[in-house]
Amino acid sequence: MDEHNYPLVSYVVQTYNHAKFAEDAMASALSQDYPNLEIIISDDASSDGTFDILQQYLQKHPTDKKIVLNRNEKNMGVVPHLNHLVQHFAHGDIIILTGGDDISLPDRTSRSVEKMLALGVDCLGTNYQYIDGAGQKQERFGLQGDQADVKYTIADYIKNIPITPLGPTKIFHRQLYDVFGTLNDDCQTEDSTLTFRALLLNGIGRISTVYVLYRWHENNLSAHDSLMTKINPTLIYRQYKSDLTTAYRKGFISQMQYIKASRLIYDYKLAGIFVRDLYKATGIWKKHLLGLLFVLNPCVLKRHRDPQWLSYVCPELYMVRTKIRCMLKK
Repeated sequence: MDEHNYPLVSYVVQTYNHAKFAEDAMASALSQDYPNLEIIISDDASSDGTFDILQQYLQKHPTDKKIVLNRNEKNMGVVPHLNHLVQHFAHGDIIILTGGDDISLPDRTSRSVEKMLALGVDCLGTNYQYIDGAGQKQERFGLQGDQADVKYTIADYIKNIPITPLGPTKIFHRQLYDVFGTLNDDCQTEDSTLTFRALLLNGIGRISTVYVLYRWHENNLSAHDSLMTKINPTLIYRQYKSDLTTAYRKGFISQMQYIKASRLIYDYKLAGIFVRDLYKATGIWKKHLLGLLFVLNPCVLKRHRDPQWLSYVCPELYMVRTKIRCMLKK
């Protein structure tokens, strides 16, 4: 098949202080076997020489692939950086995202596009395997156990079916920007918000095959803890509410779906505030007490009963929940 029969895909790599891992990210980007691909590598004003390493790698490894290398003059942050790339650099109908410290397997793009089109969804995520800072594979995966490929819609969301964000494996249709506009610069996250946008349109897909090696290292840990204390759930809720209203006004969802989803995203806001307070708490007993209250509070937790979500967002809280369940079984 001629490459022009494939939709153009923008493979976007966002880097920031990823000097240790930049070469791996570049190598995995150049290894993609999808025929109609533009590769966009964008550094968010790193202070550790990441951009220089990227330039040197391209000089040493010439390729006939279409590549754009960008460096922001000032640090923008994840969401404004993504908005900037989608608006000014990405030309594809489909956009695939990867972090500057992660590794995509060579067939990630081709298989993700194939599944996305087959399912008819606007956003898709695959399974992923954790690796450490040295690139060693861990016995830990984004999706645990034997799970079939699934598709979720806004109807599933309203039914309280657990739908975790797509994490480091996201691929989405440009329509998520065309319909809703750019994400708010103060939103703080592109993961769950793009997922929610896709649910409001044609849904999201999740496939069980591993196509990404997700690097979990000391910078992830410190950034995660810092984010969980500084994150403002109200700002994220504001993005959800805006997108929900847009979907309703443009006729993508019904009035009843709008009302029910409004209640659920408000629950998400309450849950987010609770988790932030948990991370801010000092002392193990205070954390355990807040965790216990969180686990036992049906109003706050009803949107987030999925243990996988709990272990991803707040490992300490997941441990508390597990301990309580073990005690009750005894």
